[in-house]
Amino acid sequence: PLSSDFFYTDYIGSGHESRYEWSAVLGKYVNITHSGIDIYTAGTHAEVLAAANGVVIYADYIPLKGYTVAVLHAGNIVTVYSHCATLKVELGSMVEAGDVIALSGVSGDADTEKITFEVFAKGEFVDPAGFIELPDVSLSEN
Repeated sequence: PLSSDFFYTDYIGSGHESRYEWSAVLGKYVNITHSGIDIYTAGTHAEVLAAANGVVIYADYIPLKGYTVAVLHAGNIVTVYSHCATLKVELGSMVEAGDVIALSGVSGDADTEKITFEVFAKGEFVDPAGFIELPDVSLSEN
């Protein structure tokens, strides 16, 4: 869901437990356990793109997640994009796959520029890799 090169952390599972692994790329430990994946944008304010057609059901600030956009898609699937610097859509906006909905940033409890991308389907958070194509640039060790 980004327009430029990025690195990401693998999806570990639901909940916001703290599990940290060393990132040689970032030169620090990163939290890899939460309900989505962190996509690091290297300070570029990259364009955040809608993963699919839908309607914006949330576009505002959340204390821990920062500036956040949530989009409702067909099949009651919701994609969530958090820690943005700037939101480019409003509540009720119709978006198409690939539309710019925000710029990546450092908001909420983020300590480096990124977005956290989450997918909510069938009543729970699920691995976003099943909904988007991710390159082989994961920061997590298997």
